[in-house]
Amino acid sequence: MDSDSSLIPSLSTGVVGSRFVTETELDTAKARREEQWKAAYARLGQEPPPQQQEDSYDGRSLAEKLAANKVLLYYAAVCIILTFSKIAKQEEWEEKTKLGKQYDSQFSSLTYFDTGS
Repeated sequence: MDSDSSLIPSLSTGVVGSRFVTETELDTAKARREEQWKAAYARLGQEPPPQQQEDSYDGRSLAEKLAANKVLLYYAAVCIILTFSKIAKQEEWEEKTKLGKQYDSQFSSLTYFDTGS
């Protein structure tokens, strides 16, 4: 049994292990990067801009996220189509009323006389 365990490579050694990074290494790299940014802004005599907050964990699967985005895109497309439809109807109505107003303005100066018949 001991000979079998020596044949299985450890994740912490070799090529595979070199690709993994521990959380403490990530935290120290982040802290070092923040210190460098602060030092650079201090040299310029400016205050660094506020840091962006990290994204919160979303436990949904990729398929669920894509489905949600698909629904949002569908609703956005429907809203755009309805907006253009309303704009087209509004333009059509304005065109109709414009012709009516032109007609009214041409004949508004005419006086109709009651013949009394």
